[in-house]
Amino acid sequence: MGRGEDTRSTVTSTWELSLAALQGTGLTHARDLLLTLSCFAPAPIPAELCPPSELGEFVESTAAAEDSLHGLLQLGLIETADSSPYSGQPAVTIHPLLAETMRRDPGNSLTESLRRAARIFAGATASLRAEYPADRASWLSLLPHLRAMLSITAVRAFPLLADLSSGAIDALCWAGSYRAAREFAEFALSRLSELDPTGESILHLRFRHAGALRLDGEAAAAEKEHRDVLRAQLRLFDPDSPTVLTTQHYLAVDLLSQGKYAEAQQLFQHVIDRRLQTLGSNHPHTLATRHQLAAVLMRSGRPAQAEGQSREVLEARLRVLGPDHPSTISTQGDIAEALAAQGNHSAAEVLLRTVIAARTRALGPTHPVTLRTRHDLAANMAAQGRHAEAIAAMRQVLAAQTEALSIGDPSIQQTLDWLNNELRSHPQRH
Repeated sequence: MGRGEDTRSTVTSTWELSLAALQGTGLTHARDLLLTLSCFAPAPIPAELCPPSELGEFVESTAAAEDSLHGLLQLGLIETADSSPYSGQPAVTIHPLLAETMRRDPGNSLTESLRRAARIFAGATASLRAEYPADRASWLSLLPHLRAMLSITAVRAFPLLADLSSGAIDALCWAGSYRAAREFAEFALSRLSELDPTGESILHLRFRHAGALRLDGEAAAAEKEHRDVLRAQLRLFDPDSPTVLTTQHYLAVDLLSQGKYAEAQQLFQHVIDRRLQTLGSNHPHTLATRHQLAAVLMRSGRPAQAEGQSREVLEARLRVLGPDHPSTISTQGDIAEALAAQGNHSAAEVLLRTVIAARTRALGPTHPVTLRTRHDLAANMAAQGRHAEAIAAMRQVLAAQTEALSIGDPSIQQTLDWLNNELRSHPQRH
C-alpha cells in the first residue's frame, strides 16, 4: 500500500481512478451519486433511499441517475443486497471504508450530498405513521441511516434532520423502546447544536425528548424540558395554537406522573376548554385530553367519576377512531382499572383480556404497555382469590419483562414486589 506514505490517500486514489473511468465514459454524475449514498449507513440501503426518479432530480434526469448507478455497480463501488428490512425489495450496499473515505470530501460537495440524502430520507418516511406496526417497523429499519447522517461533521445546521429525528423518536416510543428514544434524542440534540435553539424544528425535537424522558421514568426532567419548550413556543405562537396546547397537554401528563393531581387537573381542564373552542368536542386531540383528565380522577381516588368520563371518551373514540386504534384500546384499559378499583373484578377481567388481545395485535406481546396490562390482569385474579393462577401469570409477566425491558426498568421491580408480597401472604401458593 505504499510504505511510509499515507495509506488512506492510496486507497482513495484507487477509487478515484474508478470514478474517473466512469466520468470518461460520460457518466459525469456517478461521483455525486456515490457521495450521496455514502451519507447513509454501511447497511443495506433500500430502494426507497436510492430511487432513480428522485436521484434524477439532482442530476440531469432519471435516465442519467440509472446509468450512473449501473456504472457504479459494474465497477464494484456499490453492491446489491438480497433485500432490505424496510420493504423486502432489493437494496444496495457500500463498503464502510469507501463510504467513510468519500465523506472526507471537503467543502460544499459533502454538504450538498448530505442535503440530498436528508431530502430522500424525508420522502421515504413521509407517509409512515408510527402508531401502525408495519409503518413503525419500516421506520425503525431506516434508523441506522438517519444516525449515520447525524454523525457526519457537516450536519450541525440542518433543520430537516431535526424534523426527521423527531419522527424517529416517535417511532421508538411507539415501539416501547423508551431508553433508546431518550438516548437518540440526546444524540440528535448534541449533533444539531448549531441550530437556532428557538427555531420550530429544534423545539419540536426537544418536545419529543421530553416525552421520551417521561416514558423512561424521568417525569420531573420531562416537566422541566416541557416548561422550557413552552416558554419558547409562547414567543412564537398564539396561546391557543395547536402547538402550544399540545405542549401544555403533555406538561400536564408530566404533572400527573409525579402525583401533582391538582395542578394536572387544572392544566388539563384549560387545554380541554381551549380545544373545545378551536377543535370541537370530537377531535382526537380533545378526546386525548379528556382521556387524561379521567386518569387524574382515577389517581386521585375517584374511580366512579373516572369510569363515567372514560365511557364518554370511549363512545366518541369508537365513533371517530374505530375499535382497533391504540387510543381506543387505551380507554378500554382505563375503564377496566376503574371497575377493579370499585370492586367489580369480574367485569374488569373480561375487559382486560380484550385489551391484552388488542394490544398484542397493535403493539406486540412484549411491548411495555401490553406487559403492564398483563400485570393488571394477574393482580385482578389475585383480588378474586385465584392466587395460584395469579402467581403463575405474574411470573410469566416477569420473565417477559426481564427479557424485553431495559435493566433497571421500574416495571420489573414492581412485578418483583408484587410477587414477594403475594408469596408472603399466601406461602402455600409458592
